[in-house]
Amino acid sequence: MYISPGRVVHPYEIPRYCLQCGAAYPWTSARLNAAKTLVLEMDGLTSAEQASLSQGIDDLVRETAQASTAVVRLKKLAPKMGKEALDMLRSILYDIVSETMRKSLWP
Repeated sequence: MYISPGRVVHPYEIPRYCLQCGAAYPWTSARLNAAKTLVLEMDGLTSAEQASLSQGIDDLVRETAQASTAVVRLKKLAPKMGKEALDMLRSILYDIVSETMRKSLWP
């Protein structure tokens, strides 16, 4: 949050990607890698589900046209992941997804 001299509060979202070149900032990259590594460690998912979910993570963070599909996929696979793994994934992704994606994923 940024509080201006007039005490008006402006929400400030930390940028995830460079506006000029589109590259992920280091904090975004580190969290993306952590989330993808976690997905690969989830025993309850098949290899195909792990790959699909991993790709979906990129879509969620970048808010591509496939972001809605990625939300559905994550919710569909959530029971197979287990609560603990899902909570860990949420803690990794929460700060790098937009407010819109947060509301879609974790109402």
